[in-house]
Amino acid sequence: MVIPQPRPVPGLGRATSIVFGRSHILVLVEDGTLMAWGENNGCQVGNAQLVPPGRFPCDQPDSADTPVKVTSLANVVQIAASAGSSEALLRDGTVMLWGGVYRIPEEYRLPRRHLPGGHRRLTGPRLSSVV
Repeated sequence: MVIPQPRPVPGLGRATSIVFGRSHILVLVEDGTLMAWGENNGCQVGNAQLVPPGRFPCDQPDSADTPVKVTSLANVVQIAASAGSSEALLRDGTVMLWGGVYRIPEEYRLPRRHLPGGHRRLTGPRLSSVV
């Protein structure tokens, strides 16, 4: 799709931050809600409703053409994205990871068999930002 001139994205509310992965977008909304859309081949959009009934979670999930809420996530204060993964920093300092997270130790990875709503929490020192 080509958009020839700027236009608002419907369904977001007041955004405070936006980041881009290779082919997905994350938008942090003023109330701490996280919205996402785009290609979802590794569950990086993070919405369990994008996995049709009868499909193994994260096995060819549907992409999101319009913004959808990232499921099972609230109180987000900062966001990041890489090619096929998404990350969020929560108000309490917890870092959440989902999608194709391949460059971190095995014990922190979210197995592909989990639903996108099953974000993986990293434990350790409390963080104040994600770069």
